[in-house]
Amino acid sequence: MSDEVPNEVWHEVFCYLPREALKAVSLTRSTFLAISRPLLFKNFYFQLGIRRLGDWSSSRTSAGNEARALARLAFWSSNDIAPLVHSCTLAYHKGHVNMSLFGAFFERLPRFTNLRSFHGDDIELTQGRLAVLCGLPALRSLHLRGWRAAPGQQIIFSSALLPVAVFHAHRSWQSWTDDSNPNAWLNSLSPDTLRELVVATAPLHTTQHFPHVHTLEMRVSPDLSPPFDPQRHRRSDGWPCQEMLPVLENYNGVQQILYPFLSRSTLTRIVVHDSHPHDLINALRGVSTCINITSLTMTVALHQLPTAAFDTEALKAICMLLPRLTKLSVSVTGNLEAGVPNIQPTHVLNLLGNTPILPRSLQLLIIVWTFLVFNPVPPDQSPDFECIRANVTTCCPVLELFWLDAVYSLSHWRKIHGEVQEFTGYTETEVNMMRIRVGEWLDPVSDR
Repeated sequence: MSDEVPNEVWHEVFCYLPREALKAVSLTRSTFLAISRPLLFKNFYFQLGIRRLGDWSSSRTSAGNEARALARLAFWSSNDIAPLVHSCTLAYHKGHVNMSLFGAFFERLPRFTNLRSFHGDDIELTQGRLAVLCGLPALRSLHLRGWRAAPGQQIIFSSALLPVAVFHAHRSWQSWTDDSNPNAWLNSLSPDTLRELVVATAPLHTTQHFPHVHTLEMRVSPDLSPPFDPQRHRRSDGWPCQEMLPVLENYNGVQQILYPFLSRSTLTRIVVHDSHPHDLINALRGVSTCINITSLTMTVALHQLPTAAFDTEALKAICMLLPRLTKLSVSVTGNLEAGVPNIQPTHVLNLLGNTPILPRSLQLLIIVWTFLVFNPVPPDQSPDFECIRANVTTCCPVLELFWLDAVYSLSHWRKIHGEVQEFTGYTETEVNMMRIRVGEWLDPVSDR
């Protein structure tokens, strides 16, 4: 039967098999062995600092772990296996580890000539090891979760060139030092190849311009971000200025770093954390060029600052300033005083039922409130979901889904293959059942 099916078809089937099943299949026929072999050795995970439960590492145990690690490294870096590896992860867990294992690993790394993705977890770096990474001919994606210079080493990143398309760098708690700042790597990235940049630092300190980067993600606490100053948009003093990323399409991060890019005609998708909606609205109003944003996802943390409120005025302004929206997702979190109902969600949601404010292009609408204290609202103060549904589906003819969660009440509407699914709940029990029932497929839809 296998002779009647092309090898390409078997390869597609084998891609879905778990590793143990793939091993079993590879033992049945020589043809299946040849097809499954590249899949079995596609991903190499090399861990340093192995320590079993209850093993507080005698020198004998550490030596045994080291010998096993070197034997495993020798196998994976052999001439038969190394060319099959496409992805490699180097994970370091502090313990009784001979640091020379780092040297042994980087010594053999050039043998992985088809390596496309490298993940490093708390790696110890030297100038020579940086050169090894830069010399990998097929490397296109580099992910670092913590790094540090080896004792006595000073890394000169500007002397290296990393021709990767995707670069992710985050600090880990184990390597939180001044010399582990992800900013340092920016000077080694190739402007010609970089397409996606994810860093956990603010501000960005680099003189490099990346003319092809379409995605920027800033995983940094808002408290560490610089305050908004319109005069800094045109300067390269630590802000990711417009000239640095001229064709940015997707932004994910804190609101303060987003401002310089709002006037970019290429910017279409933004995700903002700990947003102050009214500050964002004022920044949008100051943009003189055409705004082409089609997707806005924002989390709002309610506190005393009035600019952080997500109210009817904020909703109206966002819809007016972003007329091309196809997706609007807002998550509002806060803390209520016990026993004090909050009817702010009712005011905001009822606006959707009374006024045609939503863009006609809207396909996905998600508005969710999450309060740390649950205070049920009387039924007569709950949103009028029937009126909201009628108005929203009329104003947005291409709408595919809305999910309106007001903590104490919830409404869900979805059109799939021409059929409409609809659920509404006004009690805590009904709402919780709906979240469980619909939440399984809502998450992947909301991430589009």
